[in-house]
Amino acid sequence: MITYREYVPCCDWHAVVTLNLRAADQAELKAATGGSVFAALCASLEASTETWVIVRGEEILGVFGVSEIDGIGSPWFVCTDALFEDTDQRARFAHGSQEIIRSWKAKYPFLTNYVSKEHLAARRWLGWLGFKFKIGVCFLADPTVPFIQFYMVGEK
Repeated sequence: MITYREYVPCCDWHAVVTLNLRAADQAELKAATGGSVFAALCASLEASTETWVIVRGEEILGVFGVSEIDGIGSPWFVCTDALFEDTDQRARFAHGSQEIIRSWKAKYPFLTNYVSKEHLAARRWLGWLGFKFKIGVCFLADPTVPFIQFYMVGEK
């Protein structure tokens, strides 16, 4: 059974930065930053005002957080393939992510970030959570990989 808990840097950092992330998450991090997956993950962890890990027993299966930029929340999420191994885990992940997004909507007037146009699983999940997508694409570090801005109006 998976659970969510707050990220503890002194205990979780090594496990998080060495996760065997889904190929689509790795490609998206590289295209967004132009650097290594390790560097991108470290930057996300450092910039986040709130970070959570998804665990099964002692094994970390995913990590997500939100950074604050000029009062706006910028959510992010990466995981391993193991998170989606069975239906129960997928359902628990879906329910847990809804709860976290609800709490972030209460904290921020606006939530936004970018997702690779090619990362269909992430786009489906974001849409299911209630995020909207801006029409058009932009390019971040890699000029060959289009990104789409996603957003949600908060309750604050």
